[in-house]
Amino acid sequence: MIVADSEVDEVALFGRANVFMMTTGGSPKRGLDVTSYTREPADVAIGPRGRSLLFTDDLIDQIFRVRRGRDGHWGTDDDRVKFFPTKPFRSSDPEGLGFGAGSMFIADGIDKEVYLLNPGANHRFDGVAPSGDDVVTSFDTSSLGLHDPEDVAYDHDSGHLFRISRTDLVIVEVTTEGQLVDSVDISSSGIDSPAGVVLAPGSDDPGVTHVYVADRGVDNNDAPAENDGRIFEFELIAGSPA
Repeated sequence: MIVADSEVDEVALFGRANVFMMTTGGSPKRGLDVTSYTREPADVAIGPRGRSLLFTDDLIDQIFRVRRGRDGHWGTDDDRVKFFPTKPFRSSDPEGLGFGAGSMFIADGIDKEVYLLNPGANHRFDGVAPSGDDVVTSFDTSSLGLHDPEDVAYDHDSGHLFRISRTDLVIVEVTTEGQLVDSVDISSSGIDSPAGVVLAPGSDDPGVTHVYVADRGVDNNDAPAENDGRIFEFELIAGSPA
């Protein structure tokens, strides 16, 4: 898994990495420093054909697309970085990011929307006019019980989206048009402030897909020395987490 941390550079424990590669069991593999182009990587997703990393930056309201350079590694000096703004399609707080079936999905916290982007005639993600020609649609999340949406993930098996909200302790499954499929209460898990969601092979059974939810814990604005971020792993069974 790849984990983006938009706050770690603001605390004393910062070690020149704000994006982390890890196993589904939580073992760290490698840290990346992407502060040269974004100090606020709110979320990360793997882009088309696995060749790029996509980042949201909710401080400057931009989407970054990063391709590996000749050394074959992300997070090095030869990365090729492009970006486009989100405000032209009225996304003023791009938090979460998902990719699947050729589409990019952006969860906006302030607007309480999910924006769906598809490339236009030039066949690349570059935003809407004047910077690009992407086609954008959206749907509201507050009607789904998500009042501060933080992230969105695409399920390649069902073609559905999984959503979480910082203030609502549920995992919500919807269609790409925003129609409710299922809602799972995760309040009994002890999670405090859901911030990210992704579907990945189970840590103890790679043959089963589990849902991983990042918990941001206490905000470092309130507790500058905090180090309480966690990742919860859920197996969803008939509307209830296991």
